[in-house]
Amino acid sequence: MNLPLARLVFLAAGLYHLGVDPPRAVRTGMRTSSRSVMATDTTERIVQAPVRIGLEATDDEAAIRETAEALRGSSGILEFDAFVDAVLRRQRVEPPLLGHGIALPHARTEAVRDIVTAFGVARHDVPFGPDRTPVRLVVLVGTPPGRASEYLAWVADLVQRFRDARVRDALAAAPDAEAFVRVLAG
Repeated sequence: MNLPLARLVFLAAGLYHLGVDPPRAVRTGMRTSSRSVMATDTTERIVQAPVRIGLEATDDEAAIRETAEALRGSSGILEFDAFVDAVLRRQRVEPPLLGHGIALPHARTEAVRDIVTAFGVARHDVPFGPDRTPVRLVVLVGTPPGRASEYLAWVADLVQRFRDARVRDALAAAPDAEAFVRVLAG
């Protein structure tokens, strides 16, 4: 899927179809003076996010649930089951697939107090959505309702990192969470 970055981010965020106008920096793809701050924030988020290597899931729901387990007990989640249910509901409406074997299941929900993220790497391709698109990398995100701009900046930075085939290949082949984080934070 070769969509412009801004549209891809908004499709993933579930905001594009609502007609929400993207922030200017995301819409135009311009680099702002806050870019170095975002890079630091992104690196910190990557380092703090749990990573599950070797997902055994055979479908998208199981992959989401298995990845979400890495967030159980997270201080950023107010109600774990409600968070997972919100992600699964969103997944059924319009599965957020970024292409190149990457899925971005997410939800904007009051079940989280902070933006939470977990990464999952499947041992084999997992079929996602009605088209059964093969996915190896799951990026699970929960966002409180009032933090859409921060979420969009986070996802835009991740999507930028995923554009490099070498990065995607290294993430899919990461032997452990530490190697995954080194590659993605690199």
